[in-house]
Amino acid sequence: MRLQIVGSGELLSLRLEHHGPLRAVTGRALAANLPGHICERMATRARDLLEQAGMAAEIEAAVLEAACPGAGLYLTAHYQNSLAGFSAQGKRGKPAEQVAEEACSALLHHYQSGAALEQHLADQLILPAALCRDESIFSVERISPHLVTNAWVVERFGLAWIDIALAADGTGFVKILSSR
Repeated sequence: MRLQIVGSGELLSLRLEHHGPLRAVTGRALAANLPGHICERMATRARDLLEQAGMAAEIEAAVLEAACPGAGLYLTAHYQNSLAGFSAQGKRGKPAEQVAEEACSALLHHYQSGAALEQHLADQLILPAALCRDESIFSVERISPHLVTNAWVVERFGLAWIDIALAADGTGFVKILSSR
């Protein structure tokens, strides 16, 4: 899944209605300037949760040096038709296991939706899709206020006509037709 530039410098439209079968889940559990057991606990909990859902995951635990302490878990779902990223951040007093649960919950919600794109990527693709000559169509796990705002701004600049439709299951379907 990517917008490609052809020899003429023209962007090709995006057509993604489903994410397709899950091929892999990868991730990194990171702890900066914190004990190593924190990232290990995040990685272990995430692997366990995903395994319970029938997904094998390769999650690396790593301790880093940084300007300040912090922790987070970053997961990537590798689907046949797209990639989707999910994350959760730690904070003082928040158990490492809770960080893993938050990131895994977001990944599982997206997986179950069947949508091609997760909500944060969808709003970022409005502008490049509006610059394509042909119609772009994609499904999104949830229509966010940011997606609606980005579509509104692109339409006000006269770049494209955008139709955002809410499905009965809560997912969305976006059609973008350039006004070029």
